[in-house]
Amino acid sequence: MITSCLPCRPGRESDARAFYQEILGIPEVVKPRQLAARGGYWFEAGALKVHLGVEKDFVPARKAHPAFVVDDLKGLSDEDARQIMGGNLSQLMGVEAAV
Repeated sequence: MITSCLPCRPGRESDARAFYQEILGIPEVVKPRQLAARGGYWFEAGALKVHLGVEKDFVPARKAHPAFVVDDLKGLSDEDARQIMGGNLSQLMGVEAAV
C-alpha cells in the first residue's frame, strides 16, 4: 500500500478533485464518518491512497513532491490543466516551478 498525505490550498478543492479524478483517474472515496468532519478528500485506486487535507495557512512546498506513474505522460500537460481547472499543475500541487 502506498499512502500519501498532501496539503491542499483552500478554495482549490474542486481543482484537486478534477486533477486526481479526471486527469490521473484516481477515484474519490468517502472518508470514514469520524474523519469527515476534518474536511479534506481521499482518492484511492488499489494500493494507491492519496489523502488531501485543506490547510488554512497553506504554504507551497519547495522540495517535497509526490510522484505518480501514469500511462500517458504526454497526455498530461498544463494546457489540459487549464482546460479542466483554469490553472496549472504546479499551482494546484502547491509547488514552485523549476527554474
